Amino acid sequence: TLVAVVVLLLSGGVSLAAEKALPGEFLYPVKVNFNEEMRALWAISATAKANLDTELATRRLEEAEKLSAQAKLSPQVRVQLETKFQAHVERVKTQVAKVASQDTEAAAAVTADFEASLKAHNQILTELSGTNKRQAQELQPILVKVMVEQQVASDERVKADKKTAARADVEAVAEGRREAAKNKIEEVEGFIQKQTERSGVEVMARAEARLAQARKLFAEGEVKLSAKDYNAAFKLFGQAHTTAQEAKLLARARLEREEDNDGEKATPTPSSSVSATPDSTISPTSKIDITASGSVQFDLEEEDEIGEGN
Repeated sequence: TLVAVVVLLLSGGVSLAAEKALPGEFLYPVKVNFNEEMRALWAISATAKANLDTELATRRLEEAEKLSAQAKLSPQVRVQLETKFQAHVERVKTQVAKVASQDTEAAAAVTADFEASLKAHNQILTELSGTNKRQAQELQPILVKVMVEQQVASDERVKADKKTAARADVEAVAEGRREAAKNKIEEVEGFIQKQTERSGVEVMARAEARLAQARKLFAEGEVKLSAKDYNAAFKLFGQAHTTAQEAKLLARARLEREEDNDGEKATPTPSSSVSATPDSTISPTSKIDITASGSVQFDLEEEDEIGEGN
């Protein structure tokens, strides 16, 4: 029975272990068909449903990133993850529309968090695409989708912000957004500090830079609030909140990549193994452009391999 299955999964710790499973691994069906479905049952309100699908869309991106970094992202799995990602995105949009019909401020907050997630993974996917030709090619379709949906989320967030800023109680709304941004920045500061102590300053450098930008935006919002420019303050506090959330996502992604790399280094390899020929790399100056057809063009600069006789 279903009850017996639930007891078995929970008592054995299988459900918890499945949380880190990737497509193709034994516990992945438990992760998506049991864990995530159970969470969906508890997401009652439109806001809760939108937040859950935001998280699940992010999960699908993280899975693609990890598989690509491990050279395990097959075309079939990539298509499956793309499809699931898009399905989560559409559900986020549907639920945000329901939230907006009753509370534009809440809708703006949900959309801002979704936008922050997409911005962070845009950066991560772009960075991974710059590793070698293989990753550039296999991640291209996902990167395009993320770029498109990020722009859509940004446009929707701007619309929601305009409606909220036009309210008669805009001063109170700005104060509320200030408090939310302040709490988010403090939350991310604590998170990054903890991870820096664990992994080092270099690992958290990019996240720390985004957090510094969030602090700057917050300070600018304080100035506008003092000047009673509540519309500007509201927007700046919103940007500070989104940027801080982006910093947290970047920190988490970088930390997970470091842990994966450490795990690979700890795995012994036979001394007789044959090394694979390195792929051509993409230099830091390589360009990524979206063409009119929607594809991403990578301007690759190949590095010549150095032969033994050179």
